[in-house]
Amino acid sequence: MEECSGCKELIWDYRTGDIICSESGEICEKIYVEDDAPARVEGEGKKSRGRKKDLQRSYRAYFRLLKKAKRKGLLISEEGFMRYLSSGKQVMVFSHPKTPSLMHFIMENEIIRRAFERVSRDPRFSGRTLRAKAAAAMILASSDSIARIAEVTGLSPEHIARLRKLLKEDSF
Repeated sequence: MEECSGCKELIWDYRTGDIICSESGEICEKIYVEDDAPARVEGEGKKSRGRKKDLQRSYRAYFRLLKKAKRKGLLISEEGFMRYLSSGKQVMVFSHPKTPSLMHFIMENEIIRRAFERVSRDPRFSGRTLRAKAAAAMILASSDSIARIAEVTGLSPEHIARLRKLLKEDSF
C-alpha cells in the first residue's frame, strides 16, 4: 500500500472503493473487489478536495447518532444514515433491535401481513414506527393478548392499550 506522510488511520470507503488517509484526505489505494462487482478505478493517488472535511462531518454526525442510539438501546440504519447525510433532513436513522425478527413474523403470517399493509397505508399511522404498525396489525388480525403483542413487538403494554383504543375509536 502506498502511504502518504500522515497515514495514521485509514478509512475504508466501500461506497467509492477507496482507502483514504484520515489525516490528508489522500486516496492511498483502491479496494479491490470480485470481477462481477463494480469498482471505481479513476483518480487513484489524487487528493480529494473537500473529502477530508466531508469525512470528518460524516464521522461527527455518525458518532453523535451512535451516542444517542446506545443511550436508547437502538441501532443505526445504514440506509437511513446515508439518506440523512445526502439530504440533511430529518429521516428515520434509528431502528429497534426487534425490527428484523418482527418483519419476519409479519411476513410469515398472511393475515397479519395484510392487516399490516392496511395499517401502513392509513395516514393516521404514517408517523408511527414499524413496531406500532405491527402491533396495530396484530390487534386487528388476531385475538392475542396485550402481553403477547408486547412480547412480539417490544412495545410497552400501555402503548399497545393506546393503539387498541385508537383503533376502536376510529372503527378501523
